[in-house]
Amino acid sequence: MKPKLLIHTGLPKTGTTTIQLHCSLNRQVLAQNGWLYPETGRQWHAHHTFGNFFRTDNKQLAWIRQADAAKVRWVLAREREQSGAQNVVISSESLFHINDLIRLTQYFSDYDINMLVYLRRQDEWLESVYRQQLRGGAVFSDRHSYLRQMKPSLNYDRVLRDWENAIGIDRISVRRFEPKFYETSLIEQFMDVLGLTLTPDYRQAPRRNDKLNRAAMDFLMKFPNERRINHEYRLLQKTLEAWSQDRPDKPEHEALYPPGERLAIAREFAESNALIAARYLADGDDLFRSPLPDLNEPWQNYPGLTADEAVSIAHTVWKAQSTQDKKTAQGSETVAAQA
Repeated sequence: MKPKLLIHTGLPKTGTTTIQLHCSLNRQVLAQNGWLYPETGRQWHAHHTFGNFFRTDNKQLAWIRQADAAKVRWVLAREREQSGAQNVVISSESLFHINDLIRLTQYFSDYDINMLVYLRRQDEWLESVYRQQLRGGAVFSDRHSYLRQMKPSLNYDRVLRDWENAIGIDRISVRRFEPKFYETSLIEQFMDVLGLTLTPDYRQAPRRNDKLNRAAMDFLMKFPNERRINHEYRLLQKTLEAWSQDRPDKPEHEALYPPGERLAIAREFAESNALIAARYLADGDDLFRSPLPDLNEPWQNYPGLTADEAVSIAHTVWKAQSTQDKKTAQGSETVAAQA
């Protein structure tokens, strides 16, 4: 019997990071219970390295580090053997939209391939991921340009049918990402897919609210040419997150897209979502249960960062950087004294 391979994938902002952190923190316990969350192919807490192995050259993702696919496959097999775990679970958002699934099935031909995906209603997902990518410096386009760019990603039915043709519908588990309706936590659901129970043996990943308010996002966008992957930028992000927590947006500025646009997006994909529900959910269930956007909800175009907000943010960032510099200096002095 082949070992199982569970590929947990899906779009960003569907709880993927929470699951990846859980698996990363609990690698040893998971292995003891039959599931390897491998170091092989890891980039940060996820297995993004695999993402480009199953894409044609014109679809490669620039942010994924280069690796030799054959070597990674060999190292994975060795790691599984040494771990004592029978099965493997890998997780990466980069695997949902791969365009060479035949290559994936060939690459993992030694495994019984299964896939788990969490889906989020298109208008809610677009709101969340646009905010994340503005925050991370991945995009600087206006909301209309961004919507046009992301439209191909919003037809979940088309993507799932490609996966069904590759591994079979009975090997795919589709879940809703709607935490407000959950009876059990996201992690408990994930563990259930593995056939495991969440016990006190498992460490709990720290929860972090990384949402920036509109002023902090606007401040960040003033520096489009700054590198977004270094230590200084991570310190800036954390500082802006803390600054934002005490300054929530006004209700009319919370959403990036007006309710009419969000409603139109939800309705545009309602038919394809119904096709998914018919295949994967119990009779009569809708794919998503959240109420549709209300045309009467408060919404206004965000007027932009004020001078007072810019000064407050700059002062907060300066204090954070000064504190960090002092810690670095003290650490250097300690090392020098011990030498």
